[in-house]
Amino acid sequence: MDGDFGRMDANHDGKVTKQEIEASQQAGAIREIMARNRSIFAQLDKDHNGQLSAQEFSAFHANPPAPNATPMLQHFDANRDGTITQVEFRAGTLANFDRLDMNKDGVVDAAEMKAGGIIKK
Repeated sequence: MDGDFGRMDANHDGKVTKQEIEASQQAGAIREIMARNRSIFAQLDKDHNGQLSAQEFSAFHANPPAPNATPMLQHFDANRDGTITQVEFRAGTLANFDRLDMNKDGVVDAAEMKAGGIIKK
């Protein structure tokens, strides 16, 4: 977990701001997308020449996973009416940051992460 904190703490000041968390999340999502793209390309490139022929490309058909709104509704739908308002979404998204930011200064430092059970040291 210390490694996760270090990756989020972009300016290495021992504190993680909301902006640093969001930037880290975005960078992680991009890394995952790029890894998935490389994997798909490797699977399609049957002759392993680093290029996709029209025939190889035509084999591409990604099947999306079955949708399942239940986990998201359980997390964000505070009034359990089956819909998520923008207010509910924002509240759910910021709840963990707010929970960790014990002194409410808009920054989660290492001590707050430790107190919140995110890091052990």
